[in-house]
Amino acid sequence: MFGQELIDEIRKSGLTGRSGSGFNTADKWHAVLNANAEKKYVIANGAEGEPDTHKDYYLLSHYPQEIIKGIILAMHTVGAMEGFLYLKASYFDRLQSKLRHLLRGLPIKLVVENPGGYRCGEETIVIQVIEGKRAEPQFKPPYPTQKGLWGYPTLIDNVETIYTVKLINDGKYKKTHYYTISGHVEHPGTFEAPENITVENLLVLTDNEPQEKTFAQVGGGASGNIVTDNTYFSCKITGTGSVSLHLLGEAPARLLKLIKFYKKESCGKCIPCREGAYRLYELITAPKINWQEIEDILDTMEKTSFCALGRSIALPARGLIKLAGEVKQTITEEEYAKNNN
Repeated sequence: MFGQELIDEIRKSGLTGRSGSGFNTADKWHAVLNANAEKKYVIANGAEGEPDTHKDYYLLSHYPQEIIKGIILAMHTVGAMEGFLYLKASYFDRLQSKLRHLLRGLPIKLVVENPGGYRCGEETIVIQVIEGKRAEPQFKPPYPTQKGLWGYPTLIDNVETIYTVKLINDGKYKKTHYYTISGHVEHPGTFEAPENITVENLLVLTDNEPQEKTFAQVGGGASGNIVTDNTYFSCKITGTGSVSLHLLGEAPARLLKLIKFYKKESCGKCIPCREGAYRLYELITAPKINWQEIEDILDTMEKTSFCALGRSIALPARGLIKLAGEVKQTITEEEYAKNNN
């Protein structure tokens, strides 16, 4: 199937993007198909910068031919003449030999993110990197489906999304999703399981039920929501499909780690994210922590940051602050190291 026929099948499946955005896949493909332009492009995004998430690497390692066929399928469907497979630097180093062999003779280029990091998977930054420009997010609209790579309509989809469309085209889609489990578990790894599964059911299915009091970060190791073990049953897995379990006593150290991560990953383009992340780090490492000021900064970052990076810190930070609420001592570098070795 190609063109509108395949897009209709994608729509029937209810498929949404597997990068964490949850955008309707059929709508995105339809927008590029209907765009009136002399050139169009397709990009399979394998940056996977979200910590504790490795599903795309699993798929690229085990099903590279299917992913490449999915890119070609996408190109034929939307009318693109050239495609790109965009990879996280560590994935590029491990997989480039195999992928270059499989891509030989195909109109698909292998591209490595530069400079790398969490933000380099954001779709407008992906375009900037491929064009050789500074890795900073751009205003939307126009969206990449309207004006993307070199100003032409561009379909950018996560590697798992591209792979899943290939399954839909082949009549093999079983409404499953790939999930990464990590942290304080017996059997970490990537697992295929039904869509919309709860954290508890996934842990049972993979023989990873916690034996101690734990909390989970669900949907991403940076931006994911924080849930405690008594809410596992009702919490469905969203975002990038990752679940990371930690002991309750590790909440203060995880909070510091989270803030350090955002401080490091900010591109510096907007003041709320750049200054907010830096100020959060100052506050959280102070002799006496001003929790109200921290909340004020989180609120500002959530409401005014330019891109999703700065906006996404508030949800996990608030969850970790709530868990660590009874901890009275200062969170020090020594405590961080002790809890994360």
